[in-house]
Amino acid sequence: MEQKAQGAFEYLLLLGGVLLIAVLVVLILRGGVFSQAKHTIDVNTNAWVNLTNTSNCTLTNC
Repeated sequence: MEQKAQGAFEYLLLLGGVLLIAVLVVLILRGGVFSQAKHTIDVNTNAWVNLTNTSNCTLTNC
């Protein structure tokens, strides 16, 4: 009886691992994981460009 329980538990762990990997792949392919980070980078980059354009400040002369 203990052998069957161990086999069932291992099967559930394997199934859970496969489902977890499938969900992660779908999220990554849809862009749901990194879309907020990309948005934050875009906003910060645009803010830096606007700041340097309006202040007449360059890397050599500020």
